[in-house]
Amino acid sequence: HTYENTTFKLLGEGMEVNIEFDLIGKYIERMISHTPPGSSGITTDKLASWGYGTR
Repeated sequence: HTYENTTFKLLGEGMEVNIEFDLIGKYIERMISHTPPGSSGITTDKLASWGYGTR
């Protein structure tokens, strides 16, 4: 989409926005599921403690 087809044109300087990073979350989930347990140092429990995956 272009700028005109989004809600970005309604935003003003200094306004708060909520950006969701579903793509990054899916990447991390895929990375964890294809990595042998204990080899990456990142676990689903650790991610949950950081607030990821808690909907």
